[in-house]
Amino acid sequence: MGENKKAQIWVETVIYTLIAISLIAIVLSFAYPAINKQKDRAVVLSTIDAMTELDNNIREIYRFGPGNKRQTLILINNGALTINPSSDSIVFELEESAFEYSEAGRIINVSGTNIAALTEKKGDKFKITLSLNYNNLDIKYNSEQDLRAFTKSQNPYNIMAENKGRGASIPDSKIVIDLYEVSG
Repeated sequence: MGENKKAQIWVETVIYTLIAISLIAIVLSFAYPAINKQKDRAVVLSTIDAMTELDNNIREIYRFGPGNKRQTLILINNGALTINPSSDSIVFELEESAFEYSEAGRIINVSGTNIAALTEKKGDKFKITLSLNYNNLDIKYNSEQDLRAFTKSQNPYNIMAENKGRGASIPDSKIVIDLYEVSG
C-alpha cells in the first residue's frame, strides 16, 4: 500500500505540472503577440523621432546656408533606414511588423512632421514605410549619388548633414545637402 501511495503522488505531481505548463503556454500564446506589437510600435515611434530630428537638422542647415553642419544620432533597433540620393529621399522600412501604424494602403502625413507613412498588409503582418522627400534639395551620401542603408545596430549611427551650396558648374542647380557618417 505504501508503494501505491507514492506512485499516486508522483502521478498527481506530473499531472499538476503538465496542467501548469499548459496554462503558462496558453497565457504566453496571447501575451507574446501583444509584446511583439508593442516592441514594433516602439521602433516605429522612436524612428519617427529620429527622422524628425534629422529632417529638422537638414532644414536648418538649408536655411543657414553653405558650410552649415548638423549632427544626428540615429539608433536602428529594427528595420532599415536608407538614404536614396537618386530620389532625394530618406526612407525607413520595417518589414514583418506586428504593429499596424496606420490604415493599410493609404499614405498619411505623420502629424507634426514632414514624414509620409505607408502601412501595407503582408499576410498577418505589416510593412511600414516612413519617408522624407526633398524635391527642392540635392541629397547626396558621401558627396556621391550612392544609396546607403543603415540597418539594425546596438550603437547609434552618427550622421552629419552639411550644406554644400549650389553646384558650381550650374548656377540654378539645387542646394546640395551631403549626408555622411562620422565616428565618435
